[in-house]
Amino acid sequence: MNIGTGYFAMALMRYAVEFRKRLPAPLRRWADSMLAAQHGPALWAKNLAARGIAIPEPLTPRSDAEQSVLFGPLNYAGQGYRWALSLRQSESRVDARALAVEFPGGFQFEADLVVPIAVYLGSTQWRREVQEANERFSHIVIESFASLLGLGTGSVVEREIERYRTRGQRVALLCHGSDIRDPGAHARRERYSPYAVNSQDWKALQRAVDVNRRVLDSFDGPVFISTLDLLDDVPYGVWLPVVVDVDLWSSAAHASSGDEGPLRVLHIPSSGPIKGTSFVDAAASELETRGLITYERLTGVPAAEMPGRIAAADIVIDQLLLGSYGVAACEAMAAERVVVGNVSRQVRAQIRERTGWELPIVQADPDDLTTVIARLAADPAARADAARAGAAFVRAVHDGSRTPHAMSAFLGYAAGGSDVD
Repeated sequence: MNIGTGYFAMALMRYAVEFRKRLPAPLRRWADSMLAAQHGPALWAKNLAARGIAIPEPLTPRSDAEQSVLFGPLNYAGQGYRWALSLRQSESRVDARALAVEFPGGFQFEADLVVPIAVYLGSTQWRREVQEANERFSHIVIESFASLLGLGTGSVVEREIERYRTRGQRVALLCHGSDIRDPGAHARRERYSPYAVNSQDWKALQRAVDVNRRVLDSFDGPVFISTLDLLDDVPYGVWLPVVVDVDLWSSAAHASSGDEGPLRVLHIPSSGPIKGTSFVDAAASELETRGLITYERLTGVPAAEMPGRIAAADIVIDQLLLGSYGVAACEAMAAERVVVGNVSRQVRAQIRERTGWELPIVQADPDDLTTVIARLAADPAARADAARAGAAFVRAVHDGSRTPHAMSAFLGYAAGGSDVD
């Protein structure tokens, strides 16, 4: 393939994926059909982008496994892999694997198989092979309403689900957050909701959620949610707690030196408007002027470098607007850092009820963040208590040991025990 032509085709595919997000619903369905097209110019562009890229061997389950689970295709924050690994380590009769699409410019988290996006979208050979391989798994977990075969979202996923079920496979949906969180409802529910601002980005997100909602409403199987705030959008969702490698993050904490001086405050905005980064920046600027902290906003750091960077901080400010917490907060707590964020009373109550633990994230919102950080700066004992509590909480709740129990009904047996009737 001519290098210039191949580069053009790849750039075209990247543009198509991003452009699709901003289209009105009817045109989004048209864009989905183009991305899923098996004929015409769209197929030509996809095949051209994939040409010359090595096609990875598809995942297949262990031959002696009684149950086999495939997660995919997005592996957000490495969670598909962590859930699969938790199942493999906890249940000898279960083999679980995670498929992940490699997006250009994205962070690459560990997975059992990483597929270049050009191959995922454009290789008909890969699609034939992976479709056959997927049929060997007894259980399929579809993340964020995305086709495991690179065919888009919406109705194509409904057809994919039906194909698996026709072959006797069990299928579950897995919601990560913005894939099903209704922006309009969130804005009415949460005082500091980022979606209260009427922007084109949120309108596009609303359209995407509406498409996913139609798939969800027509689905009669199990639905997993990774964070408890999603119970507002999926009341029947089964909580599958996010998983972090506690030992890895704890080791990073012990290797970090505790320098004297102002508190080192870190903020890691995966999405500034959703995390409330403008409020964090403003509060940090005031506190730096007062000499109480040094502040760093961390972006673009590879996943492998994150444990050391987080462990070098004293306080990690998570999100201020959503009312929940996720992987980043758990990683920081596992690294024995004080985590500050805005978590709703409802989520805190759910954590208490389901786990018996109090969520040890220090509460703050855009109005009182400056005061909260100043108070922590003046109280080393409170910081030490919060750090210890956070590490203990993550080891008890987010180390992966709860994954088999959360998925036991879907897999058809009681975790660590006899089959479920």
